Formats: sequence, C-alpha cells, structure tokens
Amino acid sequence: MVFLKVNFEGASRTVFVNGSPRGHTNTVMSFQLPGTYPISLAPPNDFLPPVMEVPLFLTSPFMPPEITFTRLPPSPRIT
Repeated sequence: MVFLKVNFEGASRTVFVNGSPRGHTNTVMSFQLPGTYPISLAPPNDFLPPVMEVPLFLTSPFMPPEITFTRLPPSPRIT
C-alpha cells in the first residue's frame, strides 16, 4: 500500500485519480498498488496545474509525499 496527501489552499475538493473520484484534498489517501497516478481536482477549474502525474513507491502513512494544487486568482470583472 502507498500513500499521498493532496493539498489545496482554502477549500476541500474532490480528488480524481485516473479520472475517477477517489478522496478529498488536505487528507491522506491510500492506494493499493505502487505506480504513477494522474491526480486532478473537481471543478471549478480555478487551480494549477490541471493534472499531476505522481509516482508513488515505498511511501508511509505517517509522512506521505505531498502535492499541492495552487488556486488561481479570481478573474478581473469587466464593467
């Protein structure tokens, strides 16, 4: 089993792994098998990068690797 913590500032979002909902941000998630996984977040698409390819091998639930999606600043309103 391998582990990962996905961070996102300011809110909880659903985390997608291989395009399927798998957990929530800011918590430790477990994966049955080691490997490289595409990780993304649920909409709205106000974050970067859109997807991260994350290799997970020999991880620990006590100090899992962490990745962070950064929230984009709000778009200026045109008046």
